[in-house]
Parts: sequence; C-alpha cells; structure tokens
Amino acid sequence: RLGPGTLNRLRHWLVKLEAMAPSHRTQVPYQEKDCKDSESATVVVDTAAKQRRTHRPLTTEPQRRLALLWQTILDVPVEDADDDFFLLGGHSVLAVRLVAAVETAFGVRLPLSELFTASTVARMAERIEAHSHAGDWHPVVAVNAAGARTPLICFHPVGGNILCYREMADLLGPDQPVYMIQSYGLEDNQPLHATVEAMVSGYLAAMKGAVPDGPLALAGWSFGGLLAWEAACRLQQAGTEIKALILFDSIAAPDAMRDLLRKDETDYLAALFDEMGLGDAEAFRCLTPEQRLDMILAHGKGGHFFPDNMKRQDMRRLLTLFQNNALAAVRYRPPPLDGRMLLIRPRLPSRQAPSIPGDEYSGWRSLPRRGVDLRWIDGTHGHMLTQPYLDQLAAHVRAWLDEAGA
Repeated sequence: RLGPGTLNRLRHWLVKLEAMAPSHRTQVPYQEKDCKDSESATVVVDTAAKQRRTHRPLTTEPQRRLALLWQTILDVPVEDADDDFFLLGGHSVLAVRLVAAVETAFGVRLPLSELFTASTVARMAERIEAHSHAGDWHPVVAVNAAGARTPLICFHPVGGNILCYREMADLLGPDQPVYMIQSYGLEDNQPLHATVEAMVSGYLAAMKGAVPDGPLALAGWSFGGLLAWEAACRLQQAGTEIKALILFDSIAAPDAMRDLLRKDETDYLAALFDEMGLGDAEAFRCLTPEQRLDMILAHGKGGHFFPDNMKRQDMRRLLTLFQNNALAAVRYRPPPLDGRMLLIRPRLPSRQAPSIPGDEYSGWRSLPRRGVDLRWIDGTHGHMLTQPYLDQLAAHVRAWLDEAGA
C-alpha cells in the first residue's frame, strides 16, 4: 500500500506528464476519486451498478483474453462483457498499465483516448480487433454526444493527451455533451504541426461532421487554452456562435515558456522532472544524454510514472512533442476576441507552470472585448484537474455554462 504522501506526489507528477506525453505511451493524472481521504490506495468498486444490469457472458476469445488482463491489473474478478474498467476501480495509472499490457498481449497500440468510448470488455475487445489496421485514429473523441446542452469542446494540453479531462467530463453530468480534441503527432507517422494556427486548422477540419455545427462552448488547460482561443476566433469569424470560452491556467504571453526553452539541457530536464525527486541540474550534468534518459526512465517506471515498456526512443518523442508545442506557444500571439471568457487559476504557484509576475490574468485581460472573469481554486497547476480540487473547478465550469445559457 502507498501512503498518502506518496500518492499525492504520484498524482502531481502524473498530471504534469500528461501535459507532455503521447497518448498511447504516457502517464495521465492519477484520479484518486474513491480514496482521497484514505491511508491506503483501496478503490471502491461499484457493485450495485453490476447488480442492476443483466449478466452478459464473455463469448469471444479476445474478450476472454482481455478480461484476464483486467483481472491482473484491477485485482477483481472480470466475468461480464459489459464490465466497465473505471467502474471496477480503474484510474489513470492503471489505464496506462492496461494500454501497455494490451500492446504486449495483442500487438496493438490502443490509444488512451479510446478508454472514453470503449471502457467495457466487449467494446475494448472490438477496438483491439479494429486496430489490427491503422486507419481508425481521429483527433475528435466524443465522450458524451447525447446530452441536450451546448457541446463543450476540450482541447489537449501541451503533450496532446486528453485523459486529463475525463473526470471533469463525468462531474459535468450526462446532460452535458463533451468532445475532446487530441493532438496530431501522437501516433507513429503523424506529422507535428509547428504553429497553433496550423494545429487549429487541422482540428477544425476534423470537427466538421464529428461535432455539431453550433453553438459551441470551448475549453482548454494550459497550452490547450491557446488552442481553444484560436479555435474560438476562427469559428466566430465563420459565423459559429461561441456560447462560452473557458481557460484553465493558460498564459497569453510567451516569455515564461521562452525562458524555459532557453535553459541548457540539464536545467531543462531538472525543471521538467522536478517532481520525480531526481535532484537539481547537477544530478544530470555528470551523465551522458543517453544516461540521462535512462535515469529518468528508471525512476519513472519504478514509481508508475511510465508504462513498463517505455524505451529511450519513447522518451525522446515525449521531449520532442513537448518542445514542438512549447515553441508553437512561444510563436503564438492571440488576436482579440469579441466575447467574454472565464479564466480559472490555482492559488498555489508551481515551478513547472509559466506565469507572469504581477499579472494575475496571465496576459488575457485586454484580449476579450467583453472582459475576463477570473476565478481561483485551491491546488496547483498540476493538481487542478484532479481531486480534491476538481470539484471546485467543475462547479465554476457549470456555473459559467449556466450563466451563458449553454
């Protein structure tokens, strides 16, 4: 069992990794929904939900093989094709372990985003079979398309992964449609786009036919806030009504990110991986570049930060993706927008999160022509989309959508 201090450190770092990492290879925030006040990591399984539905047996070989993987990872019996990974106690750390186990057992790289739409044994087995050919990946992931309210579109943070929004989507309820935009460049042979403008052009093209025409509400965490802003400007110019725009601790000025990118490699790595307890830049200076990657991987795997099968080339891709998107953020200059926006910020500063000294609006105050509504929550940049702070964030999001009539 892990003590609460270890769990908090794991959760904090996993969120930071999520903001940097490719979807099928990397860690995402540890959402300790059922055990945040416990001395252990025991997870409560929703057995009542299982009792309310009819048992559906495992009928195919892929279903049975997958159920055995689930049992190993979740340490609970899995005997129903409609068993849900998250209702059985799965969370982000275990999801990454599952993706790695599926790749080993089936030879298929299942994108983490598909755990939103294929979280049961039957549906996941179908997706594994479908991924025997590589033509199914899409940047738009529909988490809940059936709600009656204005659809909320959430754009990926700097690493391209969207699992950071999963628990927020749950808290917003079944009546709130939620779509998430994951990054091109996550999968093999996908190009990286060099600018925010180019990224958004690709996402808006992909949204046609996959997302209702409008009105829409847009949101983004950190780098995702820049994507949401650019998308709002483009959609508004095209005549789409933007009911609400919500940014989670995003920054409009590039100087802070530029300062991070100007660091030498050892300072850069020490800043990025500070929460892993690797020490300061001096711990890296005596190592070769390959040894630095090996040290990060060794610490990360031992603490469940990375999948067990993550290799040097995967870490290089992680760093390349982060640097590509960070450079895109440095180049971007947000244009004015005819509207109002909500900016949600955490009260505690974080070493990894860029900020502007003396500007609590992070450079946004003059850009929306109808102003910025700034609201604060507890926690840090890396914690804000995880419990116990997520309840505060989701409450602000719901109130803002209600106020906007979305």
